[in-house]
Amino acid sequence: DPLTFNYSLPSEAKLDSLFIFPQLDPITLEIGLFLDSKLFEHFQREYIRDAEQHLLDFSLALINNVHVLYQQSSMSPNLDIVIVRYELWKTQPIGLDTLTHRNGQAQTLLNGFCRHQAAINPGTDLTDPGHWDHGILLTGYDIYHTTTSVAGVAPVARMCDEIFACSLVEGLHLGRSFVLAHEMGHNMGMVHDGIQNQCSRSCCLMSAVNGAGKTTWSPCSVREFNAFLLQLDESGRGNCLRDAAESISTHDHLKDGRLPGQRFTADQQCSYFWGKDYQVEIPNGRKMDDICRILWCGNSGSTISTAHPALEGSWCGGDKFCVEGQCREWRYGPKPSPIHGGWSEWSGGDRRCPVSQCQISGSIQLKSQMRTCTSPAPNNGGKPCAGSSFRGLVCGSVQSSCEGVSRLEYGTRLCTSIKNDPIKPDPQLSGATFLHGTQPCKVWCHLIDSELIRNKGQYPDGSPCGVSQYCIGGSCLTLSCNNEAVVNDPNDCPQSAITPVEVSQMSEWNEWSPCSASCGANGIQKRQRSCSSPADVGIQNSGIRQLIAAEKPVSPTITRPSYSIKRLSNISGSN
Repeated sequence: DPLTFNYSLPSEAKLDSLFIFPQLDPITLEIGLFLDSKLFEHFQREYIRDAEQHLLDFSLALINNVHVLYQQSSMSPNLDIVIVRYELWKTQPIGLDTLTHRNGQAQTLLNGFCRHQAAINPGTDLTDPGHWDHGILLTGYDIYHTTTSVAGVAPVARMCDEIFACSLVEGLHLGRSFVLAHEMGHNMGMVHDGIQNQCSRSCCLMSAVNGAGKTTWSPCSVREFNAFLLQLDESGRGNCLRDAAESISTHDHLKDGRLPGQRFTADQQCSYFWGKDYQVEIPNGRKMDDICRILWCGNSGSTISTAHPALEGSWCGGDKFCVEGQCREWRYGPKPSPIHGGWSEWSGGDRRCPVSQCQISGSIQLKSQMRTCTSPAPNNGGKPCAGSSFRGLVCGSVQSSCEGVSRLEYGTRLCTSIKNDPIKPDPQLSGATFLHGTQPCKVWCHLIDSELIRNKGQYPDGSPCGVSQYCIGGSCLTLSCNNEAVVNDPNDCPQSAITPVEVSQMSEWNEWSPCSASCGANGIQKRQRSCSSPADVGIQNSGIRQLIAAEKPVSPTITRPSYSIKRLSNISGSN
């Protein structure tokens, strides 16, 4: 819910008002974008080496989606968004620490941020190009009011205010772009659809609850926006949206040139929302084009969950893309081409082998490595990466001495503990497990009085899952690579486990033979060198030697000898 400042909706903003608003030119919102230390810590955990760059790319795509929402045909006038300040906090500023705002209490954190950004905002809108109209804090805190969790909050109708032109939004996934557009709408005079106006509460971006299909602006929101702009013009405090500054070149959300759904694929949007192993999974009875209304995400388990509407420009099947919340023909210039996926480098190579944890009999010790299909990510109907995103490097011996419980016992214990969890029990579970034949590294639990099963976890890395097969990252992979790794494909073997290929070697040339003819007649001189190839498995002799011969014609009429090379094939001998 928004923080209100006793704002009364102007009568002309109401849907049944006969007032006709003048046609306004597009306006510009200059923003200061701030990312707090809690959000940075989250990205550091997820993207260890390039957290700052990843967070920058993420936040620019998020702002770009907000910009696109305010460029829709349903919105008038259109609003351009320009970033004039970008600031990443690795430690919280004074007054915004966890204790002060009680670990994310929304009103306290918003009030503190609004005052902080106002204090550091340079000059005025007319005197300093670095001055921003609206401060935005993307936070990693799970913000809340009293006991209710919220995704964002902003003061109502305070745009261009010296202090309270500001928004606070959770920033952990790209779906928060819809929340930020909503909160900025509050700050520009918009109220909740269906509660404080005459529009449907289930249709649009200013619904009290964001979610499926809420991707456009209602006629009520547009009227409220225009009424607020007229009030700004008449208020005497000035309409800060009438001028435009240059965006910081390094933080220009338009510089990439691609729509947000082309920068981050629908699969990547799922992974931001639910976790790295999630991607788009369309449930039975649904179609790919439904993702423009709401993303469906899964991790090859039994549960498919919703996330948020796919971002503008996301590929939604065939030759179509998400445009203003619907799966349509591309309308933004040249249509994007299919992009085939490519693997990233393997991560985790610098990690030590884990401490031995013998849980399931026959387990071996493995160090997991992961790669992602992001170099590039497949998009627009391109082919996905072939193979597994996981492999396991063998630590020590493959001769297991582990005597733990059986896979059946391990699964039963896990299903029972989840069923009877003291904090969040799952009464739908029977407590019994099911040993899945095609997904043996995932723990499946039976539902009560049903044949249905549900994925509730995975077996520990190194657990046996077949003959010379072991679990890693929830996948059952084969022991290979000279027993140095478990992989999906021999091409995934680490370089240290690949048998080096010896290259054939040429010997030096020997001396020229005596001339075959006496002086005064044409003759030939010869010399040789040998080509030795390494012995292969199955070849009985120690090597193969081929003789290469060179001939030099000798003639009394030729002062500069010419050379020709003759290959003598099938000549073999011992070393």
